[in-house]
Amino acid sequence: MQQHAKRWALCFNDSSLFLVALLAVLHTRNQPVIPGNCLSGPLNEQQQHYDAVLTDMSLNLLKPQVKLPLTEGLAKAVDLLPILPNANITLFTSGSTGQPKKIIKSLAAMNTEAHWLASLLSKTISFNQVQATVSHQHLYGLTFRIWLPLSLGASFDARMKTYQEELAASVNKTTLIITSPAFIKRIDASLATCPCAGLLSAGGLLPWQDAERITQWTGSAVTEIYGSTETGVLAWRYRNLENPHWTPFDTIYFQPASGNKLGRVFSPLIEDAAGYPLSDRLVFNEAGQFLLEGRLDRTVKIEEKRISLDEVEQRLKGLPQVLDAAVVILERHNRTRLGAVLVLSNNGLELKSKLTAGRFTAQLREALQGWLEPVAIPKNWRIVEKLPLNSMGKLSQPLLKELF
Repeated sequence: MQQHAKRWALCFNDSSLFLVALLAVLHTRNQPVIPGNCLSGPLNEQQQHYDAVLTDMSLNLLKPQVKLPLTEGLAKAVDLLPILPNANITLFTSGSTGQPKKIIKSLAAMNTEAHWLASLLSKTISFNQVQATVSHQHLYGLTFRIWLPLSLGASFDARMKTYQEELAASVNKTTLIITSPAFIKRIDASLATCPCAGLLSAGGLLPWQDAERITQWTGSAVTEIYGSTETGVLAWRYRNLENPHWTPFDTIYFQPASGNKLGRVFSPLIEDAAGYPLSDRLVFNEAGQFLLEGRLDRTVKIEEKRISLDEVEQRLKGLPQVLDAAVVILERHNRTRLGAVLVLSNNGLELKSKLTAGRFTAQLREALQGWLEPVAIPKNWRIVEKLPLNSMGKLSQPLLKELF
């Protein structure tokens, strides 16, 4: 490794190379940094958080990078030090301010999570290999796709499965599938069945019709996990019923919301003694189980991607064609998408006068591709002279939605 680099960003398609890089950084007592995605634009914007990059991709970065696997002659044996007991991993997630939020996750917390999950799964599922349709660049994939099988001595596939046919070809009755509602909703249950040991889903609520479909295809009911990057795993439910309550993991305590005050959660995985504020509305029963009743902040989940509306608006306002912008959530044919309302700059007005409406918005979408996930790029667009305000002079969400 380069002499002066201490903080190493890890950006990999291959999970086995990712694990090699992670262990190398930990054993050399450096700091692993795992970005939420591996687009060059956000990586360069976050360059203050890392010194160099380990990757198996071709990236256009401002910081030094080392590409794995190393070519013959460059690799050399080194003496590995024991991993420090207080070692941790730096991750990033979408925050309510619109900027990626830095999260520090201790290895002790990762091990505790793996222990909780192993205990839960041992009651219903017996498996010796893991296949996944989610990325290890996010905490869900890191915990379930890498840490859990590593802790149990089970094998995992180095490649994420993108298509149903890929997954079916790799699964047998000893396979635990790590997946998400976005993947499950695309399953065609009329294809040949795919028996497996069990399934885990997280990242968003799984609609009942999709839970039924994946059960029909695999013969196994889904175990859903509730949690976040900030809190770790919090609760679980077994989807053999339409809307079962969530059961908190042991030692998790919830303080429900009161009036306009956010609720809080307390967990051994959360270092702050004051707990962590919850952005979800939780409704509890007498047994201490709960149902989810929506979100309280400006972070939404689309296709199981956590999207900050503030960040999307900031990216739009950063375009030379845009003077001001607001983003709204739209529901179309049972699918969630974003709509953008724009006030154009002089540059934007001039460009728009030369192009068709479709070509103009296509250029805006292209300009956002290096900064936002595809699902975070608005699908519907409206151009106005000024953003609609209510009688209090605040941006009016109902008036914005009326534009669509």
